[in-house]
Amino acid sequence: MPGEERWRVLEVEPTRALGHGHSDTMGSKFFAPNRRPEIIEWAVEDPEKTMLLLSSDGLFSKNAFTHSERVTNFLVDPEAFCRRRDFFEGSCLYLALSQQHKVQLPAPNECTMAQLFEQIYALVLPSLNDDTWSDAYSSAYSYLSVFAHEQPTPNIRTQPAKTLLAASYVAVLLLSD
Repeated sequence: MPGEERWRVLEVEPTRALGHGHSDTMGSKFFAPNRRPEIIEWAVEDPEKTMLLLSSDGLFSKNAFTHSERVTNFLVDPEAFCRRRDFFEGSCLYLALSQQHKVQLPAPNECTMAQLFEQIYALVLPSLNDDTWSDAYSSAYSYLSVFAHEQPTPNIRTQPAKTLLAASYVAVLLLSD
């Protein structure tokens, strides 16, 4: 499975955080959870207009989305988010390309979401130096290309799974892992 290399090196079952299949046997690769989960109930004023988003730090660790508000903006209206003038601002892609001083990023407010994804892909793919990363990048672009052409554009209310996956793939397209 892609990504397994990370935890195989540690000889630890990654689902230990969830407590699956743990063993107390000495030398076992299966460990009990690091700590027991906490369950907290929050009261909200208008549950119909409230969303709780839980994610790994992958959306933020390399600034694919510079803060949670930007992820929320994408989920609510992906097309409008991708047309923002500040689409690249603070992102890992912007920082990586600005260090090269030779690459011009597309103007998000002057193209469609599909065109933006295509231009980013064409700009970045040739510089990737790893087959696994190139395959993941191509896979992300393929999904986003289809997503961007759907009419009406999916969002968190109309097609939550598609939109959440698209947000993850936007992170990949912007060079986060």
